[in-house]
Amino acid sequence: MSTTDGTPHDHPLRSPAWLVFMLFALALPIAQLVPSEWWQAAPPLPHLARLPDLSLLDQHGSSAQLHSGRPYVLDISAEPCGSPCAARTGVLAALAHQSSEPIALLTVLGAPPVDHPAQLASTDKPQWTVAWLPVGQIVGLTELHNAWVSARAHIPAGEFPTGGVMLIDASGSVRGIFEASNSGAAAAYEAWQDLQATIPDSPSN
Repeated sequence: MSTTDGTPHDHPLRSPAWLVFMLFALALPIAQLVPSEWWQAAPPLPHLARLPDLSLLDQHGSSAQLHSGRPYVLDISAEPCGSPCAARTGVLAALAHQSSEPIALLTVLGAPPVDHPAQLASTDKPQWTVAWLPVGQIVGLTELHNAWVSARAHIPAGEFPTGGVMLIDASGSVRGIFEASNSGAAAAYEAWQDLQATIPDSPSN
């Protein structure tokens, strides 16, 4: 098509304004096809229980704290270590080998370890602490057990036959419990990342 003087006439569909209109017209129905969950931020992690403020002894003979001032994943175990304990240690071992920023890990034992899988798994992982209550701290062990029972009160009985590992925030609050499995390790890592993202000036920000 051309004008009366013979110069070419641009087709209206080639105009920039028409292209912008088409982009918006297409974007609206496409956006309705996207699940609403994609647009929504993840819900905040719940507060399930608060750990007692206990002092522990770590594998180096130094003091360690349950309220460490940073998020970490916790396993409470005992001697002798059966298959549920080994499964939870496996979750912490999987988290210790994450390729991104290392996650702080803590295995708490009811007594000084004799032959515990966490001792071997944590030897070359500085972010993984194996600790126990000083001898005679029965009250502290009871408090720790009560915190665990309170944290999983919302979980149906038998859902976590291996006990589960816990995600703890910087103030000692239990923010999640995860089963001892590959999917549990992945869920714990994702929740830890969400928790890290809420910390001002955290390395993940």
